[in-house]
Amino acid sequence: HAEIDEDTIRSTVTGFEEVGGGDVDISDADVLVSVGRGIDEEENLELIEELADALDATVSSSRPIVDNG
Repeated sequence: HAEIDEDTIRSTVTGFEEVGGGDVDISDADVLVSVGRGIDEEENLELIEELADALDATVSSSRPIVDNG
């Protein structure tokens, strides 16, 4: 057990918010096709969805993509 001087801590937890899940629990998926910032434009997502359909996979994405809608 480590002792911490509370005066040296520069952050404070003010609360906790549980975030709801998406449409699918990706931990249950056998195969994922995941996109990130490299997708560039929303129009490119159609190609990813076609690939996921062909592989019988679930589409997932990085947090920045989710935050950008």
